[in-house]
Amino acid sequence: MGLRNAAILAILLALTIGGCRQPKKLILTKEQKERIEANVLAAVPEIKHPVGAELGGAVRLLGVDVDATTVKPGGKLEITYYWEVLKELQGEWKLFVHLEKSRQKRQILDHNAIGELYPIERWKAGDIIRDVQRVTVDADFPAGPAELWIGIYDEGAWKSQQRNERLPVSNKGQAKVDAESRVLGATLTVEKGPAAAEKPKVVVPAQALTLKLATAAPTIDGTVNDAEWAAATVTPLSFRPDSRPYQGSGATSVRAMWDADNLYLAFQVQDTDIASQYTARDDTLWKEDVVEVYLDPYGDQKDYLELQVAPTGAVFDAFFTEHRKPDWPEASKNFNIEMRAAVTLQGTLGDDKPDTGWTVELAIPLKSIPNLKEGSPKAGETWKANFYRLDLNPKGGAPSQAVWSPAGGDFHNLDRAGTLTFGQ
Repeated sequence: MGLRNAAILAILLALTIGGCRQPKKLILTKEQKERIEANVLAAVPEIKHPVGAELGGAVRLLGVDVDATTVKPGGKLEITYYWEVLKELQGEWKLFVHLEKSRQKRQILDHNAIGELYPIERWKAGDIIRDVQRVTVDADFPAGPAELWIGIYDEGAWKSQQRNERLPVSNKGQAKVDAESRVLGATLTVEKGPAAAEKPKVVVPAQALTLKLATAAPTIDGTVNDAEWAAATVTPLSFRPDSRPYQGSGATSVRAMWDADNLYLAFQVQDTDIASQYTARDDTLWKEDVVEVYLDPYGDQKDYLELQVAPTGAVFDAFFTEHRKPDWPEASKNFNIEMRAAVTLQGTLGDDKPDTGWTVELAIPLKSIPNLKEGSPKAGETWKANFYRLDLNPKGGAPSQAVWSPAGGDFHNLDRAGTLTFGQ
């Protein structure tokens, strides 16, 4: 190859690798072009449910219309999104939509606009886009209120690095926005389906555990290598919240013991794909891999704790004076327990290599539990408690859930939690 040809090739390669990413070449039929033209509007139409949230200063979600306020599992739903393009975006941005029942179910409805024909990289400044999406609600979607959360994420970053990058909402006072840069577009009610009504009811008695008194305090380093842990009481998380056997990707067990200063817990989690993006205290850890602890010292669903630890070592801690009161953002913001927590991974975060699991070790100072009576706990005393493990579903949807004592869909239902007896 001559020097001139080599130089030309080098320039072409540099432009290909380092230059701005060009929109994908889409070959559209005449009918597809006409469909796009029909849904890129000349003016903002009348929208029944306006939203007005701006994402990244580039796109405005004008509103969302849903053709029904109630739907059955397996039923059809037509959702219409209205978007206004403020400025053009470069990159593989994509619409994400979550039809969600909090902490129980998330149906992923991610898509490109106008039936996949008009991806964001082709949107033009000034476009008013009408995007109609027809979906079938999952047959196992739980009955009750459901929410439609909407946003825009970088699909390229997710595919290449499993990095979850989303356009932030720049005018949060205009719409309801959560900590994950999701905008609430609509609410609806999912009716109880006939299949769910026909399922036989399974009832598992509340579990019970007697804690051994530790002869010495273990070192909190994220392992169970101390001799004290070998003598601790061990219990598996064998059930789903609905009392059926847990059949997730791996088993979870909890070791527990106590002394005059601390309640000690150690979770050993089998997991072939450890996943969590959360690193800040009181993040929404429960949306990916996490272990959870509920403690109700007097068994009256008052003055109880919710504690969570993610594989990243991030901690969520909240104190509730009554059932789910105050709301969790306030309950976590106003409470920081002096708990020691350590995590070790039998694998790595953020890659495609197979993992085997992770271990969480906790020392919960008894003196840091609010409203605990002086001298409590003492040998023979019984508390209400529950343990959970949530495992992120790599195919989307809500994480799978394993529990020690099945309490139904509401994790805060401590009436059906298990009991811890402080032994000696």
